[in-house]
Amino acid sequence: MCAEHDGTVVEVDAAHVVVATDKGLETFGAALQKVSAELPEDLAQGEMVLRRLPVSEDSIFAGKALKDSGLRNTYHCLVVGIEKPDGTLHTPHASLPLEVGDTIWLVGEHKDVDALLA
Repeated sequence: MCAEHDGTVVEVDAAHVVVATDKGLETFGAALQKVSAELPEDLAQGEMVLRRLPVSEDSIFAGKALKDSGLRNTYHCLVVGIEKPDGTLHTPHASLPLEVGDTIWLVGEHKDVDALLA
């Protein structure tokens, strides 16, 4: 999949990871939604969305390793990146601790992401 918006090209396939600015990630999210709309009906029943989840002091995720956060197994969301307070994006690793001030970038079905953010 390849998307272009305002000169930002975001390309993804089985061998690539998306690393981009907020605008680039939004472009990726829009492209992901477009592709999911083209999927066969049984695969496209749940709308996929890209959202960010800030880790605040009272967050249940603060201080937990990504593997212990439940984001994948409990909320059925895929973490696609961790943005640090200085704006740097990091590839998610299972042992990566989530810290106050981090922003978790995740993809999931609309209903799952809504449940997580509620």
